[in-house]
Amino acid sequence: AIKKYEDIVGRYTSLEYKDTVLYRIGECYYRLKDYESAVKWFKILPTESYLYADALFWMAESLYNQNNFNDAIKIYEKITADFPSCKLIDHAYYSLGWSYFKIGRFESAAKSFNDLALKSPQSRILKNTIFWKAESLYLAGKYDEAIVSFEEFLKKEQTHKYSDAASYRVGECFYKLKDYKSAINAFNIFLKAYGDSTLKNEVKYWLGVSQISLSNYPAASKILIELNLSPEVPKDLSVRSKYALGWCYFKQKKY
Repeated sequence: AIKKYEDIVGRYTSLEYKDTVLYRIGECYYRLKDYESAVKWFKILPTESYLYADALFWMAESLYNQNNFNDAIKIYEKITADFPSCKLIDHAYYSLGWSYFKIGRFESAAKSFNDLALKSPQSRILKNTIFWKAESLYLAGKYDEAIVSFEEFLKKEQTHKYSDAASYRVGECFYKLKDYKSAINAFNIFLKAYGDSTLKNEVKYWLGVSQISLSNYPAASKILIELNLSPEVPKDLSVRSKYALGWCYFKQKKY
C-alpha cells in the first residue's frame, strides 16, 4: 500500500485526495511500527487540511512510542488547546496524561486525566482514566486527594481489572498519612473483597505493619506468622515480614 500511495503522490502533485493519501502513508508506517517514517509523513499534511488534527494525534502517538515524551506532550497539548472537537480528543487527553506519567510529572498527569473526566464524562476510556488519575495523585504524594479518587473509582468499578490495586492503594494512602486505624480498616476491606488477588500477601504485610504502628503487637504477630508460613510469599516480602515479626517479638520482650 505504501508503494502505491507514494507513487500516486509522486505522479500527481495536484491530486484532489492528496491529503488523504499523505495521511494513509503515515498511517501505514504507524501500523508497521516505523514511527520515525510515520512522523515524517504526518508532518507533510498542510495545517488547513481536514485531516490535520488527526495527523497531529498520530504524530504524537508515534513520538510517544519512541519514548519521546516531551515532544509528544507539546503536540497533545496543541490538540487539546486548538482542536477540542477533534474525534480523537479523549485519546489525546489520555495519552497526554500518560506522557506526563512516564516522565514522572505526576501532578500534571493527574490534571490531564481529570480534564478528560470533566470534558468527556461518557468516554469509553473513563474507567481507566479515573484509576490513573488516582494513581498519579498517589505518586505525587497527594494522599488525601488520591483516597477520594480511588474510592470514587471503587464505587463505580468493583470488578475492574484495577479494582484490587485501587483498594490496596486506599490502605497505603491512609498508612502514609499515619492514620493507621483507617489503614487497617481499608486493608481488611481489601482482604474481604479481593482475597484471591495477587496483592493479598502484600496487603497482609501492611496490615501487620499498621498494627505494629498502633502497638498492637499480638495482633501484628498473628498476621505476620501466618504470612511467613505461606508458601506463596516471594523472597523479598518474606524478608520484610520476618523483620517485622522480629520487631514485634522484641517489643513484647520475647527475646
